[in-house]
Amino acid sequence: MAGFHTRPWGVQELLISLESRKLVLPEFQRDFVWNPKDIDLLLVSLASGYPAGSLLFLKTGGTAALGWRPVSGVDPGEGGSPDHLVLDGQQRVTSLALALQGRGEHLFFLDLDRFGDDGLENAVVYVRRDQAQKRALLDRWMQFEQHMYPFSAVFADNVDDENWFEDYVEHHHDEHDADRNELRAAARAMKKQFVEPLRKYEFPVVELPAETSLDAVCTIFETLNKTGMKLTVFDLLTAKFWPRGLHLREMLESARETYPLLSDQDFAIEANYLLQAISLLRSQDAPKCKRGDVLELSPENFAEDWARVCQAASSALTVLRDDCGVLGPAWMPYMALLPCLFATVVRVREMNGPKQAAAWQKVKQWFWCCCFGQRYEGPVNTLNAADYRALLLWLEDDQSKPDAVAGFALDELELGAVRRQRAAWT
Repeated sequence: MAGFHTRPWGVQELLISLESRKLVLPEFQRDFVWNPKDIDLLLVSLASGYPAGSLLFLKTGGTAALGWRPVSGVDPGEGGSPDHLVLDGQQRVTSLALALQGRGEHLFFLDLDRFGDDGLENAVVYVRRDQAQKRALLDRWMQFEQHMYPFSAVFADNVDDENWFEDYVEHHHDEHDADRNELRAAARAMKKQFVEPLRKYEFPVVELPAETSLDAVCTIFETLNKTGMKLTVFDLLTAKFWPRGLHLREMLESARETYPLLSDQDFAIEANYLLQAISLLRSQDAPKCKRGDVLELSPENFAEDWARVCQAASSALTVLRDDCGVLGPAWMPYMALLPCLFATVVRVREMNGPKQAAAWQKVKQWFWCCCFGQRYEGPVNTLNAADYRALLLWLEDDQSKPDAVAGFALDELELGAVRRQRAAWT
C-alpha cells in the first residue's frame, strides 16, 4: 500500500507517547491479556538485544476518526488528541508501560544475585504488588538489602532512580563493609549488560497514513492476526462511531436484552447481519451490503435505523420460529440470507392490514424457496442485494416474483446433495 513508511521507535519514546496519550489503542482492540511470564520473556528479549517483532501504527487525523482509549494503567485524562493508534503490538507496548512504569498487579525486578550467577534469563522476577508491599520492596533501602533492581528505574527521570546502582554500591559499602571498587565494577557491568540495552532498544514501526481506509485497516489487521483475534466490521464501526456518541457495543447489548431472540441463548444473531440490513435499507435504489459498503455507513440517523432493523429482526425470527419451525440457528439452513430478510421485514412492518399479511406470506415463500433451492450457496452479499430489491418489487406487484421464487421447481430438488452452510461474507 502506497504511503506507509517505517522508522525505529525507542522504548523511551514509546513510553512517553503512551503516558501522554499520544499513542493509544483503537476501540476495537481487545483487552490486555498477557500474563506476567509473557512480560518477563519480553523484557529478557529486549535486554538481550533480541528481535521482538515490529509494531504497526495508524496515524490519526484521517477522514474516519476512530474512537480510542489509552493502554492499561495509563490515566484516561480529559481531552487531548492522539497522534497514533496501535494496530499491532498492543500486548507488547502495554507490557512495557506496566513493567517499566511500575504499574499493574505485578512489579518487575532484576535480582542482582541471580544475575551474577545465572545470567539475565533467570534474573528477571515479578512480585505481586501486595507481596512487594509486605516485603517493603517499594523502599529503596530494602531494594538494596534484597539486591532487587526495579524495572521502573530504567527510564525514570528522578535523581534517585538514575543513581540507583551508585547508591546500591554505597549502601553495601557502608552497611556491610563491601569492597567499594569491586562492587562498583560489578554494578557497572550489570548496567552495561541490562540497563543500557533496554534504553537503546528500538522497535521497527510501520506507520500507516491517516488516509488509510477502514477497509484496508480491517484487511491489514486480519492478516496480522490470522491465528488470533478476528477484527469484524462491527468492531471497526464501533471505533468509527465512538467519537460521535454512538456506542455500538452498548446498543447491541441493549438490543439483545430487548429482543431476546437476537441473543446467544436463542438465534445468536451476529451484529454484522444487522449492519448489512441497514446498508440495504440505505441503498434501496441500488442495494449493496458488502464489507466496504457497511464500513461507509454514516452515523447520521444510525440509531433510528438500528432500532428499526433490530425490531424487524425480532419480528422475522418470531415468524420463522412460530410459522416455519425454525427453532434456532441449528435449524436455519442459511444464516447468510438474514440481512435481506431483516431489511425486507422493516418494509413489511410499515404496511397495514391485509397488505401486511400478504407481504408476510411472500416473505415466507421466498425463505423456503431460498432454503430448498440452495440459493445461498452462491455469492451471499450479491444475492442479499439482488433479493432485497426483488422482494420490494414483489411486495408492491404480485406479478414481479423474485428469481428465487419464479425459478423454483419442486421436482428438480436434490436434497441429498445439500452442502454446508455459507458464511456471512464472501
